[in-house]
Amino acid sequence: MTYPISGYPGFAQLLGNNGGLAIFRRFATLNAQNLLYLQAELSKLEDELKDLAISDSQSSDEKRRSFQFNIRDLKCIHNDSISSRQWQKILEIRAKLKEYNETMLQHAQLYAFPKPNKHDLAVLREWYNDPEGGRIFMPMPEGDAWNEDVTDLDPDATTGLYIYEDSAFNTSTSVINMVLSSLLPPASIFALYYVHSTVLRLVIVTIFSGTLTACLALFTEAKKVEIFAATVALASVQVVFIGTNSPAAKAP
Repeated sequence: MTYPISGYPGFAQLLGNNGGLAIFRRFATLNAQNLLYLQAELSKLEDELKDLAISDSQSSDEKRRSFQFNIRDLKCIHNDSISSRQWQKILEIRAKLKEYNETMLQHAQLYAFPKPNKHDLAVLREWYNDPEGGRIFMPMPEGDAWNEDVTDLDPDATTGLYIYEDSAFNTSTSVINMVLSSLLPPASIFALYYVHSTVLRLVIVTIFSGTLTACLALFTEAKKVEIFAATVALASVQVVFIGTNSPAAKAP
């Protein structure tokens, strides 16, 4: 199989021209691991904030004790670093929460995408495994991306691409060749039997001989001399039939 693509630009062109091939790995495990790390970081920050809030509420400084009731006092610029610790921790948590929430939503969206069509996924796998496909520039484990944990970004699209296994194609060709080869001699005899004109009979001989030659040339790897021998043999059978079934041969 020959692919008119080269490297990542060519691969991107293949995906862009065939929406059904917009299949990518979700990295579900890595995404879950990332969420767990963010969750752990937030849990630690939450405990630290609680400790700071308790410390401020029990402080001898009236200003710090007011933090739990007055957001303006909590946010104002303090002369000492101790008084500003709680607000700085809140800002740190706010940034981490934003990252966590965005990641959570992205994770949910990833799971909302459906599984890819089996045929489209098979096309991608065939493309990668082919010696002229992805193996040229995508080593393992990069090339293992379409073996598991994948999602389809455009499930309504179809590729329009089909894969034909060489073995199946060769088997079909062999069967067709054998059937045609076995049917041509009796078919030609039947045709000659019902045609009485010598000229038409010669035309039939030419047609069936040419058909056999074309079939052997297209569907087999027979040598020219072998094709010629088979064609002559068929023609000989037909000529013998014509000779033995002509009006002159039947005359007393």
